[in-house]
Amino acid sequence: MRVILCRSVLFLLPVVLFSCATIPIKPLSQSDIPELVGKWEGSLNARGGDELSVQSTELKIFNEKLEGKWIIHGTSQGTVGHPFVGSIEDGRLVFYWEKDRWVKLSLAKSNGKMQLKGPFQWRQWQGTLSFQKVK
Repeated sequence: MRVILCRSVLFLLPVVLFSCATIPIKPLSQSDIPELVGKWEGSLNARGGDELSVQSTELKIFNEKLEGKWIIHGTSQGTVGHPFVGSIEDGRLVFYWEKDRWVKLSLAKSNGKMQLKGPFQWRQWQGTLSFQKVK
């Protein structure tokens, strides 16, 4: 009985570990830009002083010049959009506004699914963004 139990555990352990694996991060290059164009939906997790916030967010990349808009739902001002022109820096998609406002996203691709995720700062708010490509 012990032998069967040990074999079962040894067989199931890799299955469980591999099924929980995260999608691997891929450094972005200029050749990835056409795949970034489109609509992305996701979530924003932020901390500003003692406040925590989780909000729905969108990213729209309009063209291969990386012109787009970052949209945040549920802010104190309602839904707000921030136009940007992005660039590829150190293998990440980045966009900046005024001195203390930026987003830095890494690309993860696996089985036809694409994610952009990474840190951001907007004035006193800092946190993480996670997007899935929807079209």
